[in-house]
Amino acid sequence: PVAAPPKNSAFDPHGSDAKQNATLMIRGMIAAAAADGKIDDKEKQAVLGQFQSLGGINQEAVDFLNQEISNPADAATLAAEVQGPEQATALYTACRLAIDVDSKLERRFMEDLAEALGLDEALVKQIEAGATSVRPA
Repeated sequence: PVAAPPKNSAFDPHGSDAKQNATLMIRGMIAAAAADGKIDDKEKQAVLGQFQSLGGINQEAVDFLNQEISNPADAATLAAEVQGPEQATALYTACRLAIDVDSKLERRFMEDLAEALGLDEALVKQIEAGATSVRPA
């Protein structure tokens, strides 16, 4: 289990604009998963799990997923929607946890995302180490 962020902090996913935050995280996870041209079952489960944590999947959610899967956002588009450094860190982390970076295309997407978000190299390495430690082998 992961500790919840402090209430009323910029890391709180239920903070100022929860819908914008959730939508951005899901769009990022789909984009990361689609970076290599295919979304495998493990990646689908990561995205669907996020939807389930938000209250389930209705027809509107299915339509949204289908739209994002058929036309995933690029790193620059995602970065342009970020509202501050905390959300940038959360987006990068969500994308990284959604995938096993096992192709050059996925690695390139993550590098482009880190650059577009303006993330410090040391922070990226810390997120990468954390993501690697929680993913099953």
